[in-house]
Amino acid sequence: MEPQTVGVFAIINVWFLLMGMIMDAIPAMTIFVPVLLPISNSLGIDPIHFGVVVVVNLMIGLITPPVGALLFVESKLSGVPFGNLAHRAMPFLFSMLIVLVLITYIPQLDLHPGAVFLRGKRDMKNVLDKFRNILAIFAAGILS
Repeated sequence: MEPQTVGVFAIINVWFLLMGMIMDAIPAMTIFVPVLLPISNSLGIDPIHFGVVVVVNLMIGLITPPVGALLFVESKLSGVPFGNLAHRAMPFLFSMLIVLVLITYIPQLDLHPGAVFLRGKRDMKNVLDKFRNILAIFAAGILS
């Protein structure tokens, strides 16, 4: 991985962690991925790898205090006070940050399982084309 790509990924990680802390995942992806995906493509970052990194960042942000939107949901469902739950979630948060760094800078960790699963069946371009067609049909159904 080139030093420029490492720096861009570091900025993307910090940005999406912060966005995950203050807003929900779907609006964050809707707003920022169309802006950042062409930049990552120009650096040679695989779009699937970029998507996995974005989703993991936002998931970690959603369970990170001070806002911790998912911690509030978990607190209500379990009846455990928010402060106690946030304190008990910290070891898991640190382990998720380690996994985030690993999958960010070792793309084979998230790209290889899909390649093994699809080996001999179809290449990734065909899968992405079919997925785009499904999304187009879904969007046409919603808009009509």
